Amino acid sequence: MSFTMYEKFDLYLMKGYIKEFISLENESQTIGEKYWFDEYWYEYGCDKAIEILSKFTQDDWNKLTKEIFTKSLDYQEKVIYCMENENNENELEFLLYMIKTTKNSMIFEACMEFLIEFVKPETKLKFLNDDKFMVLITGGRGKQENSINRKNNIYKTIYEQFFEKLNSK
Repeated sequence: MSFTMYEKFDLYLMKGYIKEFISLENESQTIGEKYWFDEYWYEYGCDKAIEILSKFTQDDWNKLTKEIFTKSLDYQEKVIYCMENENNENELEFLLYMIKTTKNSMIFEACMEFLIEFVKPETKLKFLNDDKFMVLITGGRGKQENSINRKNNIYKTIYEQFFEKLNSK
């Protein structure tokens, strides 16, 4: 049975890195070290997920976009954390989709934080011409959770960084 890259990515995020962590944890007990689960994801697990993501076809991206909101918030955050290739149009489109669609302020913030890296001279007009995106991030008629979240200092910093970078390009 052959798996698509999306299926490999999905399986890895759902179970694969957990098995790696457990295996590593069992080994570490023999040498007196202990890996913490969350640290493992951010230090090691995400690298493999990013590698799988880099091999996505357009069909894989379509499937991820279609199914992302059926996944847990933890899963969604991990996917966002994998969006690091600012030259990948699919990653940019995915982050914009997430920002425009999510009803969760933490997911919104995570997308904004990673979207900062995608601000370049060639993407500036894409952001500025996207009315729905601009309304959401400037506090216009948007989701209640996101407007409440604008009072959060962390969000203000992310927001300021995004516009600072957008204005400098």
